[in-house]
Amino acid sequence: MRKYILISISFCVFLSGCKKEKFNAPEDFSVYVHRFEDEARVRGKIFDLKEPGLKITFADFTGKNYVALTHYANPVRIWIQVDSTFWNNASDSNREFVMFHELGHGSLRIWEHRNDTLPNGQWKSIMRGPPAEVRSHPMEYAKNRDYYLDELFLDKVKTPSWAYRAAVIELISTDTDFGVQLVNTEKSKLLTIKNKGNEPVYINSIKAPNNFSSNFTGSIQPGKTVNVSFSFRPTEQKQYSGVVEIDQSIANDEEIQPLTFELKGRGSGSFAVGEWIERAPFPGAARFQAASFSINGNGFVCLGMKYNSNNTNEIWEYNTVNQWVKKGDFPGASRDNPIGFSINGKGYLGLGNNRNDFWEYDYLTDTWTRKSDFPGQARLLSVSFSTSGKGYIGLGSNGSSLFKDFWEYDPASDTWTQLPDYPGNGNTYAAAFTVNDRIFAGTGCDGESVVGHANSDFWEYNASAKQWIRKADFARGKTTSAISFSINNYGYLGGGSKEDGTGTDNSFWEYDPVKDKWSAKADMPAFSTGGVYFSTGNKGYFGLGFNTSPYYWEFNPN
Repeated sequence: MRKYILISISFCVFLSGCKKEKFNAPEDFSVYVHRFEDEARVRGKIFDLKEPGLKITFADFTGKNYVALTHYANPVRIWIQVDSTFWNNASDSNREFVMFHELGHGSLRIWEHRNDTLPNGQWKSIMRGPPAEVRSHPMEYAKNRDYYLDELFLDKVKTPSWAYRAAVIELISTDTDFGVQLVNTEKSKLLTIKNKGNEPVYINSIKAPNNFSSNFTGSIQPGKTVNVSFSFRPTEQKQYSGVVEIDQSIANDEEIQPLTFELKGRGSGSFAVGEWIERAPFPGAARFQAASFSINGNGFVCLGMKYNSNNTNEIWEYNTVNQWVKKGDFPGASRDNPIGFSINGKGYLGLGNNRNDFWEYDYLTDTWTRKSDFPGQARLLSVSFSTSGKGYIGLGSNGSSLFKDFWEYDPASDTWTQLPDYPGNGNTYAAAFTVNDRIFAGTGCDGESVVGHANSDFWEYNASAKQWIRKADFARGKTTSAISFSINNYGYLGGGSKEDGTGTDNSFWEYDPVKDKWSAKADMPAFSTGGVYFSTGNKGYFGLGFNTSPYYWEFNPN
């Protein structure tokens, strides 16, 4: 550590009655002067070191116990001398350390050295000086640069975690997410903490992030655990997260690194957050990119792709007594990414894999009848839904083009009518639902990649005016591949792929069309793209998909 000893010492001489010097810092030094100004600026301190008349020169301090000196006259002139032998052999980090130390004397007016040490014995400040026991105090400036610069420029700096002895206690619990909680109400959770050391540990205090709290104090015996109660009380409808710090000590008062971990929770604006319940798993081969619809309270899973990449013609029914029943195979071509909806007790299925054929399912006879082909371009990854005795299909892609068109199907006349185009971007993986004969659609992906191409806009189609009306954006933000359905007077939308491409999201949201407002509901227990979803009666259903097959869940909004 000899190099740290030598470069850490400076000597201050007060001059008076001297003529102010202009800025005179050779190129070797000026890069560090400008770096000093930049580091100060990002910490809210503004310096122009040309103004004081800064002068930096080389010197020969051979045989001295220092490598730099700062001379200054109050209030302006600063003159720094640096040993040339040291400078020519020093690393960039060591050069910066010396210059910042000396500029701390000259520009920050830190007259005295700061010789305090951190709990682990390392120097606390870049402005440390030369006590007799200098060799016993190391300093890893390059490794911990951010801390030392904060300490130099800022008035109050928190002791860094690396400066303490490692934490003796550890968090055993793995679930630190409080889930969804009604705004201005409280929810508690017990988290288990273990003493992994050989001495009793005392929990002195717990610092929790905003809207989380814990009042626990006490001791934990060696090898034992305690359950610590934490509370979450949201005040807004938003996502909350933050780091807990548990201050601990042992009998000899040795300073120990606080135990830290993250807490999460979400505030909801509506009272009933709902509940997800696991139902009977799907008995067929695991699959994804299937279609679904509901008839007479029962749900249907249609077609899709198996994990062996083969498409299937299978049709499965999920009934009200939590049972799966295999139905007759679909007579058309097998495919993935078809669309499905139901109208007046009949099921409808078609499109997918760039096809445009369209079929009707008779539940009573378990038979299929081909109907008029979809007149738009063949496509996949469309949205589909039904309301007021009509079916609707829109958006999607043929693999090279994104579509914005929307179409209405009338089963009574077996005819298609084109509606005004969707006003948002051409989309795949969008979401849609109907509430009391009102049509809503939005989110989705308008590019080949989710990153930078997900959307949050949401729209209502007014059938009588034949126009689209912009509504409140989806509260979760830019999302694609979400699931959606409606129950009673509300729409539901959730899950989906994150816009930054880091994975999927399990949050689930309720839309109130009267208030044009989104409210967070109970998170989905799992989410996978390519799953099936529908609602029937007062419940919603989701399952299968790339990662969640064969699991199946029921959502109860109340």
